[in-house]
Amino acid sequence: MAKVALTNKSGSVGKTTTAAHLLSVRMPGAMFFALESSNLTASEFGIKVRTLDTLQFKQTVREAFHLEHAIFDVGGSKNFTDFHDQMQAGGTGHTNFDFFIIPTIADEKAEKETLDTVISLMKLGVEPEKMRIIYNRVKPLTEFQLVPGLVEKYSIKTATIKDSPLFPSLLTMKMTIADLMADPRTALDFKKEAAAAKKGSREFDKAYELYFAKDLLPKVAANLDEAWAALGLGVE
Repeated sequence: MAKVALTNKSGSVGKTTTAAHLLSVRMPGAMFFALESSNLTASEFGIKVRTLDTLQFKQTVREAFHLEHAIFDVGGSKNFTDFHDQMQAGGTGHTNFDFFIIPTIADEKAEKETLDTVISLMKLGVEPEKMRIIYNRVKPLTEFQLVPGLVEKYSIKTATIKDSPLFPSLLTMKMTIADLMADPRTALDFKKEAAAAKKGSREFDKAYELYFAKDLLPKVAANLDEAWAALGLGVE
């Protein structure tokens, strides 16, 4: 059983993309909650999502109480503050979540807010062993300046998700990486479909987008498998 909250005080660090393509694929039957007021939710990838306001903490916990697996995608900024305050209102709010996954990117503001997120969770009583940090959108020369020191100090497990144009492509097509993997056609099959379609037609655009995505898929899928193993959530 795993109930996982993806959270970070910082916005635009890839919480929803991580939840959609890394977690939902590997947590069979998990109900997906979006605790978000206005931004992107996993429904944009075609995932069934239960959207609740972060102030509806009692209702959120109630709906997930007897679920085997649940994913909670918590928005940044005010959403994070409201979620944190709701957990803080009592003494055991944080115990309704088995793990807190904190994606971050190599940006000074995002890293500082990642540190704030970890410290805030610890003040609530969340043990470091229940936290996971994901280094997100990592490119060959990407360097994180602040977060590694925190990771080392508290022995927090980490995973790395490499940057890839596949993720925005999937958003364009409103599908998850699982949907793409389930299609038995190959990149070359879609390339042939694109070649046979009329230039500028919807059929061409769709086939080309799928060709592009299928071509990128193997390396991204392998990276996500590595990231999942590194998280060590104990979910089979």
